Amino acid sequence: MASTTLDLDELLTRIVEETRRVAEAEIAVLLMVDRTANALVAQHVASEEGISMPVGWTIPLDTPGMEVGILARGDAYYSNRALDDPNVIPAYLPYMEQLGVRNFCGVALRAREQPIGELYVINRAAGFGEDEVRLLRALAGYAANAIENARLFEETRQRSEELSALNRVTSAVSRSLELEEVLREALAQVLTLTGFEVGLISLVRPATGQMYLAVHRGLPEPLVRRLLEAGMGGTLCDLVYQLGETVAVEDLAQGAPADVGGLVEMGLRSYLGVPLESKGEVLGTLCAFGHTSRSISPGTQSLMQAVGQQVGVAVENARLFEEARLHAEELAVLNDLGQALTTRLDVEEVLEETYRGVSRLLDATNFYIALYDPDSESVSFPLSTEDGERVQWRPRRMGQGLTEYIIRNRRPVLIKEDLPERLTEMGIEMIGQTALSWMGVPLMIGNRVLGVMAIQSYTAPQAYDEHDLDLLVAIASQTAIAIQNAHLFEETQAALAETEKLYEAIAELNAAQTYPDILVALRRHTILGQADRNLTIDLFDRPWTAERMPEWVEVHARWITPPAGTLPSRYPMSDFPSVSALLRPDRPTLVPDVEADPRLGERVRSLFVREFRARCVIFVPLVVGGQWIGYINGIYSESLQFPEEEVRRLWALAGQAAIAVQSIRRLEQTQAALFETEALYRAARVISEATSIEEIVRGAAEIASPLGFEACSVTVTTLTDADGVPTHGDIYSVVYSERDWVVLPPMASFPIADREAAQRVLDEPDFVQIFADIEDPQANIPDEVRETARNVGMRGMVTAGLSIFGRALGFLTFTSQKPVTGLFEEHVRRIRTVADQVAVALADADSSAVTAWIRTRRLPADDP
Repeated sequence: MASTTLDLDELLTRIVEETRRVAEAEIAVLLMVDRTANALVAQHVASEEGISMPVGWTIPLDTPGMEVGILARGDAYYSNRALDDPNVIPAYLPYMEQLGVRNFCGVALRAREQPIGELYVINRAAGFGEDEVRLLRALAGYAANAIENARLFEETRQRSEELSALNRVTSAVSRSLELEEVLREALAQVLTLTGFEVGLISLVRPATGQMYLAVHRGLPEPLVRRLLEAGMGGTLCDLVYQLGETVAVEDLAQGAPADVGGLVEMGLRSYLGVPLESKGEVLGTLCAFGHTSRSISPGTQSLMQAVGQQVGVAVENARLFEEARLHAEELAVLNDLGQALTTRLDVEEVLEETYRGVSRLLDATNFYIALYDPDSESVSFPLSTEDGERVQWRPRRMGQGLTEYIIRNRRPVLIKEDLPERLTEMGIEMIGQTALSWMGVPLMIGNRVLGVMAIQSYTAPQAYDEHDLDLLVAIASQTAIAIQNAHLFEETQAALAETEKLYEAIAELNAAQTYPDILVALRRHTILGQADRNLTIDLFDRPWTAERMPEWVEVHARWITPPAGTLPSRYPMSDFPSVSALLRPDRPTLVPDVEADPRLGERVRSLFVREFRARCVIFVPLVVGGQWIGYINGIYSESLQFPEEEVRRLWALAGQAAIAVQSIRRLEQTQAALFETEALYRAARVISEATSIEEIVRGAAEIASPLGFEACSVTVTTLTDADGVPTHGDIYSVVYSERDWVVLPPMASFPIADREAAQRVLDEPDFVQIFADIEDPQANIPDEVRETARNVGMRGMVTAGLSIFGRALGFLTFTSQKPVTGLFEEHVRRIRTVADQVAVALADADSSAVTAWIRTRRLPADDP
């Protein structure tokens, strides 16, 4: 009995008819297990003409006697005296009496070691024996295999359609990083795929944790107005967000988990909502509505959930891009302000320029700058505005107000709401009109407070957040430097030549585009020009605070005689404990005699004397915005006693140099972030459009160059062990050569050396494993991995697991000929995002291949 169909209903009908024919029975019945109803259901019946046997009758699985029946035993049974047979389960007797049945033969159907139904043949006259039992067992085995094949085909077809739909959504959302465009395209695709007529996407505001309506399609206008005015609280979408899981309602008029009376009145009758998730965080919801009640299948829910994850990744990517763009704009404003302030050497002009800069970044409708005079213990207000108009505030003696609190405590204050209560808690006196939101920051040079800069709102609570405070701190830092420069300028009017030199140095530092430019300026205008052995700009890997010192110092610019040669560009602080104890952030450290100074440890002393032939050393801290970010190190071949005025000039310019260093560093970080984001977008586009694994690897490599990797490979699992852990895989690789990526020949069924990573791809699908330096003997790196990396000349390696729907697909690996350094959290997130996109692309390609294989399968011919 060969089968030419995989349609399940048609296949079952043919099986029952064939069973009745070959068993020479009057009736054949196929009862299938319905797990939802917990019953056996007569789904297909074949009978001779003139015999009527109903379809749809059921036998509950908990009926007495079922626990020892053929279904439970997985066995066969026949009887030629059915109505009098004590072994016949009582639940079957009414149907036998109705038909006058005396003889029957039945056998259980099993698939995957589980009972799935029973196959019976029935006669009113002719009896059955062992021959019929053997025949029925053969037919039952064939029927179970046929049913399982049909089900597998249906599941595979459905999964293929879901992956294809998911791929279309992925392609749609990866075409742009403009968030609204991405959301509108994704919503349109979802409604087309699911058949719902109406939909919306809501997003969470990170500052408040509240959702808002981002985009919608087909929503009734009254509902749109309500959501925009009252927010998403209490809605089904809010329920999805709060639960973090799918909510499906097939009929809103019956049993909805929230108040949906308004929705029903507007003609909406069904609902399906899923959370938008990325890296375990719910970013919003994707919700669809139907004009009619409908059955919502698990497949539709799974598809929506997968789309929600893709849209969640797209939202995160778009937000990262938007954050980078806004950060670039803010840095540009800060840079413009910094350059403008350097040209203002009058305090009043500095304050006016500061006010213009603040107004470009924040709402400065109510703003003031206070200056502190420590000699008279008084505070003046040279610049203040209320409701956008300039006002004059009288100077006052130091009191107990917020301004004085910041001056005394030397730290920023942010009060988002409930100002009177907060002031009472802090022991601060209320002065002037009560604001609803308030933030202020100190104007500081080193540890000295010059004054306070503050903004307040009389109309809105929660008007400012931590990011606004950071911006005000950055502006205050520049303003403080500018005020200090203005004071220095005013104090040195008597010495015009000195003033001109200082101004020239400041202008040159602010015009510096590179770290070497800063060194050139400092050599030209300060005593660092006499540092004839070595002069460097050294930056910490993180700001040095009282609680936590940095681990590394990186040399960002160097001037040396003779040429640098093999001097390292990165030093661990732990190697030089005496220098760590010697340095301080509030003034330069002078070591006039290296050989005799007891503050130096022998290791440091030997380094200076042996490597640099040094007699004198100076360390100049770089401090910006109250953060100690590094130092300038000058090494001299002669012992020197530096004049106090020269040291003061160097210290003054060091603050300006710190701003220049910070500006260059921020610009580099912003450019790198933008470059990486653009590379991530290119990678997503290439991967989504790829038609081969080589093209997928080439797409993933787009993110490799910005992160400093020279090679990229994808290992596609070909063999696994009994637990599903990959053991072998095909390796597809590209390497960077002569400004382009070169595709290498694939390596077929290569053994997977890193067994820990192979296990993690099953246990922890989202893992990213970093081997910073293969040659680091302290690192926990398998010997096989070290050997493999050495064979291809690689020092650094990052591996991300590739899996989807619980299936281990392989690995995405980036390698470098140098150790991996400076790989921050956002870089790891981008690698994980590319890995997820590679996994989806590989799964889509693999699903297509499986579908093609199943369509070639045919059921075996009947054994005569």
